[in-house]
Amino acid sequence: RLMGDATGHGIGPALSVSQVRAMVRMGARLGAPVDEIVQNLNRQMVDDLPPGRFITAFVGRFDGQTGTLTYCSAGQAPLLIIRADGSFEELSANAMPLGIDPDQVPEAVEPIRLQPGDLFMMLSDGYFEAHDPDDAMLGVEPVIKTVNDAPLATAKELLATINHTAETFVRGRKFDDDRTAIIIKRMR
Repeated sequence: RLMGDATGHGIGPALSVSQVRAMVRMGARLGAPVDEIVQNLNRQMVDDLPPGRFITAFVGRFDGQTGTLTYCSAGQAPLLIIRADGSFEELSANAMPLGIDPDQVPEAVEPIRLQPGDLFMMLSDGYFEAHDPDDAMLGVEPVIKTVNDAPLATAKELLATINHTAETFVRGRKFDDDRTAIIIKRMR
C-alpha cells in the first residue's frame, strides 16, 4: 500500500508522486524490505526534487494470512489502529518526508498486528484538516467515533461513512485539500 503527498500543486508534484509510485512498485516486485524501499526513494527524491520540495509517503506491506502490516511512514501521519473492542492507537511517522536528508534512516518500528475485527486507517490531511464555516477543524476524534459506531462495517462501508462525516462537518464549505484513504480491516 502507498499513500503519498507532494508539496505544491500541478504537473510537477503529480509527476513526482508518479515517480514514487513506480519506484515502490518496482521495489515490491523485487521483494525489497519496506524500509529499504523508502531509503532508496528518499535518496532519489533528494536528487530529483528542487530545494524546498518534499513528499510525504506511507509505504506498507500487508500479510492477510497473519494480519501483519510492515510499514514505513515518511512524514505521513497519523496512523490509526482501531481495535475490535473500540480502543485505538495513534502512531506518528517514523521518518522525515522524502527528499530532505539523503542520509535519513527510518526509525525501526514493530509491524502492526491486526486481530479479527481490528482496523488500520490512514487518512490524508484533507480529512483531519477539513474546516467548517466557523473555521473549526474536524480532527481525529470524530473519525474514530464514526468507525466505532459501525463495528460490523466493511472497509468500503467505513470509507463512505467517514466521507459522510467529513461532508456533514464542513456544512458546504469547500475542502482545502484532497481526501485519500487507506483502510485495512481484518475480517477473520
